[in-house]
Amino acid sequence: MLKSLLSSIGVSSFERSAADLFRHYAEQWADTVRQDYFGNTVATMNTGAKYRVLLSAHIDEVGFQVTEVCQNGLLKVRGIGGVCPARLNTQQVVVCADCGYVNGVMVSTPMTNDGKMPDIKDFFVDIDCQNREQAMQLIELGAPVAFMPNYSVHDSVITSKSIDDRVGCYVVLEVMKRLKGRLKKIRLSVAATTQEEIGLRGMAAVAQTEQPDMAINVDVTDAEQLDKTSRPRMGEGCAIVLNADSHAMFRERVIKTASRANIALQKCLGREITGGSDSSRMQIFSPKTLVGELVIPCKYMHSHTEKCSLNDIESCINIITDLLTGLDEELA
Repeated sequence: MLKSLLSSIGVSSFERSAADLFRHYAEQWADTVRQDYFGNTVATMNTGAKYRVLLSAHIDEVGFQVTEVCQNGLLKVRGIGGVCPARLNTQQVVVCADCGYVNGVMVSTPMTNDGKMPDIKDFFVDIDCQNREQAMQLIELGAPVAFMPNYSVHDSVITSKSIDDRVGCYVVLEVMKRLKGRLKKIRLSVAATTQEEIGLRGMAAVAQTEQPDMAINVDVTDAEQLDKTSRPRMGEGCAIVLNADSHAMFRERVIKTASRANIALQKCLGREITGGSDSSRMQIFSPKTLVGELVIPCKYMHSHTEKCSLNDIESCINIITDLLTGLDEELA
């Protein structure tokens, strides 16, 4: 399931293929599954229970969109989400076309004329076409472009595109799978939200329609790496966010749950003190919801070769599973 989710294609606002895969898995354990006009997928089990818990993660990934087909057959693109241009040259991509996926390579001169590193506007996608007419037989303007699937695992470390945030989608599905038939008082929903990378748009709709009592968002965060210090380390557990995205009551419950069950847990400051993930949209559009966020350390975010640890994914699953099991017993 994890490899399939990471390998699926779902650039922000073009998430249907990845969202349908999420739905396919969710239908195995949920009582009901629905999708809205945003493309959000919400699956629910134990629908008769009164206390509503929502687990969420965003299904979309960063990518590009074709803006021009050039006379020489190359494609000009614009970025969708926060893609780092310094990591793009010669990366393999796929262009989503009516005929299927067309393989391509991101190309640019090493430097611009003024000696600066190239921006996304300086890149082209080479799809092995000799001229515009040949390229137009395959590609239409507006076609989404994604990093080519490249999943691999070595010593419990995953390298792949779209770890942000398909690992979160995997976590919430796995929690639902493990809790199937075990909850008595909790109505559990899991959501794969869309368009997070371009403004947290999907969660704004989910928050207003679901209005849960508790919401737990699962995302990734920058791990300690070459240019980022004092961050959570890969392989030492998921992390609880200490900014406004997590309510103090939620943080306290998570820390106690991890300590009692001896599950690895780190602490993380988060993006900004004011938030910046789907959690913030849940807080704004469903103000009666107790909101919290757990994050998985990730290296080289928004690139073709993101990295995370299977151990951190498992710690996140275990913490949420234990937390909800304990909460269900309290509500009995």
